[in-house]
Amino acid sequence: MGAFLDKPKMEKHNAQGQGNGLRYGLSSMQGWRVEMEDAHTAVIGLPSGLETWSFFAVYDGHAGSQVAKYCCEHLLDHITNNQDFKGSAGSPSVENRVNGSLAVSRALGDFDYKCVHGKGPTEQLVSPEPEVHDIERSEEDDQFIILACDGIWDVMGNEELCDFVRSRLEVTDDLEKVCNEVVDTCLYKGSRDNMSVILICFPNAPKVSPEAVKKEAELDKYLECRVEEIIKKQGEGVPDLVHVMRTLASENIPSLPPGGELASKRNVIEAVYNRLNPYKNDDTDSTSTDDMW
Repeated sequence: MGAFLDKPKMEKHNAQGQGNGLRYGLSSMQGWRVEMEDAHTAVIGLPSGLETWSFFAVYDGHAGSQVAKYCCEHLLDHITNNQDFKGSAGSPSVENRVNGSLAVSRALGDFDYKCVHGKGPTEQLVSPEPEVHDIERSEEDDQFIILACDGIWDVMGNEELCDFVRSRLEVTDDLEKVCNEVVDTCLYKGSRDNMSVILICFPNAPKVSPEAVKKEAELDKYLECRVEEIIKKQGEGVPDLVHVMRTLASENIPSLPPGGELASKRNVIEAVYNRLNPYKNDDTDSTSTDDMW
């Protein structure tokens, strides 16, 4: 799985694009891991007569980035040039993890799960053969697709993430910004893994709502005032950021983003705290293992 850093790397790789009636944005962040093992592909308009097709993928590296990078560079070409590259197969799992450990049942690599003698590649605990689903589109109901690595899913469920993304799309049409909010929120929810997410929006995706934008601004202003009140209440000195976050977490704050909750406002709270804290050390990253309230 990889070792951890003393503090997370929060620099992000972003991209966005549109075509074929789609818009997409993506964000990836190394986080607490010593190495960034994720990779991704986002292509609108495929070659070989598939101009109306699009391909999006997130590759979650295991024990290194080599396989994920190789898939990023070669898998799409292999699929489009090999008509037999299809199939599905079952494999055992324990509480949605193979042997209670690995969170996927299909993988390239992870040879420790493929060493049962006398069984073929697709009969092992983890198979290299993909599970393929063909889902018919509903133009009236479909809003967006989210592809993400387990650094996201470790701390947010499907409905939580969908609710959070939906709420973000009502306050901004910048898909890169939405994806950045997803990875930051997952970091502050306690994710210790690399984090990558691709958001693909269909024409029926939520649109920016003036009412939602107004409520968001009111929430940010409310949090700014509360942080200032908490700091002033301390009297002499300034409480640490963990104290501020825990105080806010104990309160019933209206209009927090669904799915993201207070963690999704950590950046707003921290910006206000740093502005009001005369003792802030600019050389010290405020995100530490003790800060995950």
